[in-house]
Amino acid sequence: MKSERITSRRQFRVLALRSWLLIFFLAGPAISGLISFLETFRDGEGGVDGLEGAASVAVGPVGAYVYATGQAEDTLAVFARDATNDTLTFVQVLRDETDGVFGLQGAAAVAAAPDGGHVYTAAFDDDAIGVFRRHPVLAGLEFTGVVKENGVGGVFGLDGASAAVVSRDGGHLLVAGKLDGALTVFARDASVDDLALVDFEGAGGVDLSGASAIGISPDNAHVYVTAEAANSLVVFLHHADLDTVDALTFLAEYTDGVDGMSGLGFASSVAVSPDGNHVYATGRLPGSLVVFERDSSTGLLTKVQILNVHGGIPSLDGSSAVVLPPDGRMVLVASPSTDSLTVFQRNRITGLLSLQSVLVDDLAGIDGLGGATALDVSGDRQNLYVAGTSDNAITSFLLSHLNQGDPKTRDPSR
Repeated sequence: MKSERITSRRQFRVLALRSWLLIFFLAGPAISGLISFLETFRDGEGGVDGLEGAASVAVGPVGAYVYATGQAEDTLAVFARDATNDTLTFVQVLRDETDGVFGLQGAAAVAAAPDGGHVYTAAFDDDAIGVFRRHPVLAGLEFTGVVKENGVGGVFGLDGASAAVVSRDGGHLLVAGKLDGALTVFARDASVDDLALVDFEGAGGVDLSGASAIGISPDNAHVYVTAEAANSLVVFLHHADLDTVDALTFLAEYTDGVDGMSGLGFASSVAVSPDGNHVYATGRLPGSLVVFERDSSTGLLTKVQILNVHGGIPSLDGSSAVVLPPDGRMVLVASPSTDSLTVFQRNRITGLLSLQSVLVDDLAGIDGLGGATALDVSGDRQNLYVAGTSDNAITSFLLSHLNQGDPKTRDPSR
């Protein structure tokens, strides 16, 4: 009965969103074609496997591969990417407790190292990090080990592992433990596939309850973490020196309802703009996207804009993920509650956003966005990939160049 009520609520939200879209398109300004649907890859169709409950997606650093986790079947799926033809080809599935692979129960997130040599998974049910190495010859991955929350080597903070990010220089792997309310940092030794614990944040100090997502500034100097249960965005100074025992130093926290802050209720995701000047964070309730100006020298933030459901953008209801392409011209938000992808144009000077379009599952030829929960953009800014949890799918889109002028000279708030 509970699942039926949840499904009914989602159907109501999607119907309401579609009604709003009809009004928006009829009464609003012309929408530029920033994004085009390409294809959908579903679990069990066309030889594709490992996408049941698709929970995350990541593009490899050189753009040759796309990785996705199937949280409902404890898997990591690998696709080869053809950037010339904008296509993906299913290559491999790695499954928990199969062929010597372990640590994938409840696979919630995947992250690729900047050097392209390793891929890491965060497993919510296993409280573990899976370590995978690119095969030296074949188009696939090799499982090399697992790090679990068991106290061995002092490893804690992985209970409900929900997010993983490799630092810009490749020196650190940062993992969010949602149930522990923690952020754990490991030093990477790519030559021996090894991870060594160097820091742990969240116990008896900073409130990281429900730690859900991690963002790192382009200069590698600051780390931003959303904490769902704390309704907050937390900022750390990042010490990239691998010899430093304490890899992070707490700087500030921004909490919904405190000191005029709003939009961070059930804070769910965070992204730093490619130029490092702005930070974008989503809140599931009431469905918000908060824009912050970032002081690059201190890492501290100043709120400059809030877009939300109450402000007339119903597609943001239940927002779960936000990403910016490498050129910083757009901000993209996925929402599983409305089975949608919301596209904003970004002013690259002010960071302010203007709504451009909303793509909804099963509307206008769009497919695979059922339960849209995670997304990533290729480094060449050519393709967007979205994980649809309830559709058990990965959907690819082509990103187009803006045709409404350069946002450096046009303020979208006008």
